[in-house]
Amino acid sequence: MRDSDSGRQSATAQPTHPPAAAQVAALRELERNVALRLAPDQAIAAWFTPRVAAALKGVGVLTLGEMLSYVSVHGYRWYRRVPGLGPALAARIIAWLVPTAQDLGRPLPEHATTPRAQLAIRQQVALERTVQDGQYGIVPLQRLAVPPELAGRRGGFRLNTPNTFGVDDDLAAIQAWLARYQHSPRTFVSYGLAVERFYLWCVVERGRALSALSEADLHTYRTFLTQPPAHWVAPNGMPRTSAHWRPLRGPLDPRSVRHNFAVLGSLFRGLVDAGYISVNAVRGITPMLKLPRPTLDTRRSFSASQWAHVMATLAERPDSAHARRLKLVLELGASTGLRLAEMTCARRRDLRREHIDGDSVWLLHVIGKGLRERDVVVFDDIKALIDQHHADMLQLGIGHDPRVRTLRSLAPGATPPETPDDGWAPLVGALRAGPPRWRGGSNGVATLDRGGPTQADAYGALDSSALYQSLKRLFRAAARSAEDNPRLNEQDRQALQRASTHWLRHFFGNNAVDDGVELTALREMFGHADLKTTTIYTRAETRRVVAEARKLRRR
Repeated sequence: MRDSDSGRQSATAQPTHPPAAAQVAALRELERNVALRLAPDQAIAAWFTPRVAAALKGVGVLTLGEMLSYVSVHGYRWYRRVPGLGPALAARIIAWLVPTAQDLGRPLPEHATTPRAQLAIRQQVALERTVQDGQYGIVPLQRLAVPPELAGRRGGFRLNTPNTFGVDDDLAAIQAWLARYQHSPRTFVSYGLAVERFYLWCVVERGRALSALSEADLHTYRTFLTQPPAHWVAPNGMPRTSAHWRPLRGPLDPRSVRHNFAVLGSLFRGLVDAGYISVNAVRGITPMLKLPRPTLDTRRSFSASQWAHVMATLAERPDSAHARRLKLVLELGASTGLRLAEMTCARRRDLRREHIDGDSVWLLHVIGKGLRERDVVVFDDIKALIDQHHADMLQLGIGHDPRVRTLRSLAPGATPPETPDDGWAPLVGALRAGPPRWRGGSNGVATLDRGGPTQADAYGALDSSALYQSLKRLFRAAARSAEDNPRLNEQDRQALQRASTHWLRHFFGNNAVDDGVELTALREMFGHADLKTTTIYTRAETRRVVAEARKLRRR
């Protein structure tokens, strides 16, 4: 007992020597941290490591409240906007932030903590389980219930005679007009979004039927687009199935306003021509907008030194299937002027060998914008790059998947043949399988389908956005290394930072004009509907101004 008592006494006795200064400082720092209480105005530096705090400070996040707002606005992939943060570290931050937000009385919204695909599945299942005839409010047109007094059956400019659409209300007339563009997917989506937000504004915000709108209403709508109220705006990427979906992401710039009114002008002309309404309320508005007309900026192109630097940046990368695909895309775009969608929709079967004027050449049949067809020349060295790319795809296991019945194509309704055909292999394809997809179960819980198809195209065609991002990464890498190139300056670096896939098309056009290619032939190569579009590359007005300016004597 004595021994145990003495041992217990010695364990609690005060040390006979004072603690080191470092230990005292550490204890005091621990005391301060333990005493911290959560508050929205508290500095994030008190809760995160210096590296994380510095990264968040770089995007303007200084307090816990600002952190909660930032994540709520930008959603599940918020960390992509913060240099230096990856998905693993972001997941740890969110795991701490979720209960913290609850304690602060500001819980994070579902789209900030759940992947978009999984969230869409949950919401779709919930909608399917909810039986409803529609809703009057800011919702997608598919779910909109329009009150009878706003439906347009008695609109001020409605004609009482039959119309070629065979409809009797405004919403049905809009849908009939949009159906004209269903064979042009990109136009259908673009026009649909513009008309959707306009019609929602008519019946929800303005409280008038579309067939009763006057010019004064259209002027009000123009102001609305540039100064939308907060309840009409939602973060980018919000699913249409979400109750928080909104038709705007923020104020529209002048070019977007002009585009919206161009679409509305086409809509109202269609309604008048169909005999649905008697007047076009937009007709007198567009000339008065005084907004910049959409133009083709051929300066969004590469100079010779910039192009050489991009190719040198690519050459410095280790030889791999991804590097070889990038080289193919760069060479193909710079030598044919193919659009991004045309490049990702082209198939091996579209290539053919022909003898023309004694020469044997490769021709690629292209279905382009507006479903216009044309042939472009593919040089032999680029054909060799295509063959190497196809060999890389086969080696990596990317090929035909009979479970997938869709084809990436600009032609409507394209489906793969019943019998596998290597001719449908994409000209530019994926080099790795996609991740498993979220599927909705019978109990409404979204699960990962690890045994399902991992590609969206039956033969592994590359998604346009994936190709776009791949090239953007290369151009940004070239911009970073431009500082070490004595032949490039700050303007070159900024140009490379802005460069995108469409710059390849302009690069092709500018080079073709400089090399003396006839404009009529260049028009066919580009797939332009009007020769006036092609003549923009000659920059005739600018050349004439410069030539005349050189005549001036400096005084």
